[in-house]
Amino acid sequence: MQLFHLIQEIDRLVPAAYAESWDPVGFQIGDPTREIGSALLALDLTPRVIQNAIQVKADLIICHHPPIFEPVTALREDRPHEALLRAMIRSGLSLLALHTSLDAVPGGVADQMAILMDLASVETLAPLEAARMRGVNITDNPWSRRFSAVPGFGRTGLLRQSLSLSTLVKDLRLKLATPNLLIAAEKDQPVSRVAVCPGSFDGEWVPLLSDKRCDLLVCGEIKHHVQLALTQAGITVIIAGHDVSERIVLEPLADLLRWRFPEIAFAVCPPFDYNRMAF
Repeated sequence: MQLFHLIQEIDRLVPAAYAESWDPVGFQIGDPTREIGSALLALDLTPRVIQNAIQVKADLIICHHPPIFEPVTALREDRPHEALLRAMIRSGLSLLALHTSLDAVPGGVADQMAILMDLASVETLAPLEAARMRGVNITDNPWSRRFSAVPGFGRTGLLRQSLSLSTLVKDLRLKLATPNLLIAAEKDQPVSRVAVCPGSFDGEWVPLLSDKRCDLLVCGEIKHHVQLALTQAGITVIIAGHDVSERIVLEPLADLLRWRFPEIAFAVCPPFDYNRMAF
């Protein structure tokens, strides 16, 4: 299969039309006419990811975060980010970035966090405006049509049964495979309705959480003054780390791509483990 054909088919599953206007998602590096037999999924483009891609003989890296956000005016070996792009070119690797399109699509990052927390009656916190969904056929998408939430950012839902905050935190640490959760709460209180916003939480969504009567927000990162506004409104905040909250989508996405493209091998780059360094 030629790379451009794979990219077109992935766009049916994770439409670039769902991405934020500032977000340069899509095909960023490589030859669209090359034949592709294998791909590596990762959150970010790093030297370790490139090394892993070479080890598994990948032709393509599918990244969550685009490595090229602004126009590149030089490609110098003495500048780390530019050296990274040079390494991609030397290795013959191609790169496709999904980012906020994968955040917004039903079945994407936010829905995977809702699944992880076993939420029921899931709704989209901040739905996309109709103009950005025009021309995209969700019913033709074998991934998205399994989910009831409409395209957009964040999800809210109900726990199957009310839990104490302390019990929920212990469970979430196991599910996210990290002990490093920051909890902003006045006391150990019951939790029933949860909002999940993997990655960065947008401060403009604070009124939406109040309107939905959420007890808890689980996010990747949040600005301090926004976190204060939420806790003052009686909403507990759990901050998991940007990458920890988003890496949960990689295996489900790889499974989807393996099912859709059985002729192509898809691997997932092991996540960076912050707990391996002990001082």
